[in-house]
Amino acid sequence: MLIAILEDRVFRKRTKEPYTKRWTVRCFAYNKDNELTFLRIIGTDALGRRNHLETIGGAVENDESLEEAIRREIKEEIGYTCEVVKEIGYIVDHYNSLNRETISTYFIVKLLDHVGGENRSEEELNLIQGIEHYDEEDAMKTLAEYPKRTVNELVQRRDLMALRYYLENK
Repeated sequence: MLIAILEDRVFRKRTKEPYTKRWTVRCFAYNKDNELTFLRIIGTDALGRRNHLETIGGAVENDESLEEAIRREIKEEIGYTCEVVKEIGYIVDHYNSLNRETISTYFIVKLLDHVGGENRSEEELNLIQGIEHYDEEDAMKTLAEYPKRTVNELVQRRDLMALRYYLENK
């Protein structure tokens, strides 16, 4: 189910070349206290200065199903096993500064055991400053308070749209 198509309102498109495509998975991960688990991202990368919440997730690798990808991303980023509860839909968003269209499939997952063994990329090691937990209402409020005209807007707006869709349709 298509949740939204989001245009980049922060950066201008600098080329007439078509967007490259990237398929990703993202999740709303509930912990044992029924709170949503997010990554706190702080730092600077190709998209600029970051300080935002972000759902757990990342690129789908070759020959990997979407469910396999979300399980791998959770293990790599926060060291947990999980139960995939359901797929809720996907968001297409554009990143003009990267000339990229990202198709992100969202899942609801239940975090199970912390087994460690995180395997973050160098970029993730630099950007992921920790994890934060929110109840659904506070997650909605926090995601809605993104700084405008920054990469933070692009990320939190995407996750806000997906969470709003899920909560309205669960």
